Amino acid sequence: MTISRETVVGAYRLILGREPESEDVILQYMKLGSAEQLREEFLQSEEFLAKAAGRLFDAPQFKSRYKQALTGTLQGSALNDPDYPYVGIEEVPGTDDFFELFDSVFAPRLMGTKNREPGFRRMFEALRDLGLQRPLILESGCLRVPGNWAGDGQSTFLLDAYARLEGADFFSVDNNPESVDSARRACSDRTQLILNDSVAAFITIASICQGRRVDLLYLDSFDLDPDDPAPSAAHHAREFEAIRPLVKSGTIICVDDFRVGDMVGGKGALIEARMREMNAHVLHDGYQKVWQVR
Repeated sequence: MTISRETVVGAYRLILGREPESEDVILQYMKLGSAEQLREEFLQSEEFLAKAAGRLFDAPQFKSRYKQALTGTLQGSALNDPDYPYVGIEEVPGTDDFFELFDSVFAPRLMGTKNREPGFRRMFEALRDLGLQRPLILESGCLRVPGNWAGDGQSTFLLDAYARLEGADFFSVDNNPESVDSARRACSDRTQLILNDSVAAFITIASICQGRRVDLLYLDSFDLDPDDPAPSAAHHAREFEAIRPLVKSGTIICVDDFRVGDMVGGKGALIEARMREMNAHVLHDGYQKVWQVR
């Protein structure tokens, strides 16, 4: 049994909202076995699905439900917990003391070729010694590869642990959606992730937080090319200048990838000159470099 021409044209108008492309196309559809088969062909077409999706996303009911889904976790009474197995820590630690957690879980994983353990330790000790109830922590470049302790250092996960256990406001900025997704899964809700260019985000944060001090600034965004370190160093210098209004006496600044092989300066080459101008105190000088503004 063939389908009539009128049925095919009617399907075009009713389902796709337009006229058929040509008589040849009409003839092809007329060869289908039934009107039900014709209907399924149209309903499964990319053209119909694209139009249907557009109408769905624009519908007020969908927008309302979507907003509810996005904000649903905020209606609970507790923060989302960090995902320890996701970053390679199979057994969830049973301590609520950050420095005990650092010694028993984090430090052994940081003692690799790059050995970030002493830099992170000195940085967190200095932050604790400020004696603040809710320090402000900012990071550029968030966790990318979960569990890559030897390579990336998992700084976002460490900073999240400090914010969660010791109490802090923590914001991390990255322009890579995949990195932000990884950090979101790994960290608790104490971490606020911003998908944006770090310089632009820091300018906005500095404007919003006028009068406040950034207590810890951790810079590790633009990847370092050892053969051409200048672009990375320049980007991190721009980040520092963007947040400069919040850098005050007591601010701790840490830059990753400072001493890489025989190269000294790395991502922090230009920031080091700025620290000298500000007479900042050097807290640690290794793979990471840590300063504190006097």
